[in-house]
Amino acid sequence: MMTQKPVRIEERKLILAEGVDAYYFWIWAYKEWNYQGIQVLDFGGITNLRQYLDVLTSQEGFDSVESLVIMRDAEGNPDSAVDSFRDSLSQFGLTAPRLAFTYDGQGPRVAYVIFPATADASGNVSLRPGTLEDLCLETVREDIIMPCVDQSVACLEQVAGALKTRHKSQLHAFLAGKSDYVGMKLGEAARAQAWNFARPVFEIYRRVLDGM
Repeated sequence: MMTQKPVRIEERKLILAEGVDAYYFWIWAYKEWNYQGIQVLDFGGITNLRQYLDVLTSQEGFDSVESLVIMRDAEGNPDSAVDSFRDSLSQFGLTAPRLAFTYDGQGPRVAYVIFPATADASGNVSLRPGTLEDLCLETVREDIIMPCVDQSVACLEQVAGALKTRHKSQLHAFLAGKSDYVGMKLGEAARAQAWNFARPVFEIYRRVLDGM
């Protein structure tokens, strides 16, 4: 079993992010959007979420937490991701909203968020297979080098076979094509403003932060 690092609750609004890249990404995202009073925590990989919630809910100060938002990749099956969220939350007596991107409960109010997702004009959310990397790439899809990125990844797959983490290969190919971002990780690139935080794809995520 993984040894869980200590958790110190410093704010009443918490975001739990899946992994260190997502952790740094959301720190810079909420700062870019001028939110305050939010603490981002890294719960590790998705298999570590239950252990992390076990530690978090027993910490001093958790009774004062007003809102808790947990974020993870959909990977290949967004419905499975929803079920995993709901099972994990219920195990520790936390409210498990029926739908992603919605709040439920009190002390704390809870929401869970999945990457990537879209919303129509009426606010109805559609979950899709994928990752935070896919969401970031959507913000730069119109960049002049994206056809080169797609061709490069397609060439690699033609020569070497299907890439196990195609989304990561695409993201790093894009960053490698930009002198200001070459060699950066996803979170580091967020700090350097590689991703366009003003793009509409982030609107449903901003709505969740609005509700914290």
